[in-house]
Amino acid sequence: MKLPQEYKGYVAELLSYLRWVAGYSNYAMDIEYITNLKARRQGYTVDAEIDVDPVYLRFTISLADRVYYKWKKKEFAYLGDLLVHEICHLYVEPIKVLAFTDASPSQIKQITDSVETQVQMIKMLFEKALPKNYYTPEFVSSWRESVHY
Repeated sequence: MKLPQEYKGYVAELLSYLRWVAGYSNYAMDIEYITNLKARRQGYTVDAEIDVDPVYLRFTISLADRVYYKWKKKEFAYLGDLLVHEICHLYVEPIKVLAFTDASPSQIKQITDSVETQVQMIKMLFEKALPKNYYTPEFVSSWRESVHY
């Protein structure tokens, strides 16, 4: 499916804003749009996933086509919530990489679940620092005007 540039632009700008607020502007960012996105390790369907490379300071966000339909229905709060969660993975990824290094196969699920719990806790704190309208198209299209680098 060919996605409209307006949608892709919205996603890119919202992620750029969240990356900046999170303090990860130095990370390169790629966005993939994937039909029937499956979680890499668990094999179940997800709406978004992030792959972080803390060594080379880059990350790739993968979004399922279902996310586009949420945007099309103007469910912008959903997109904000989803993308904040994914951005918050940047905070725990270096620790996760270390934990996975020497983990036994039986520990992987426990580590993964613990990481998701911590990401969700960080997300709830992170959102308190965001303006209430951070996910609206109006804010997303104009946030750079109010930022002083």
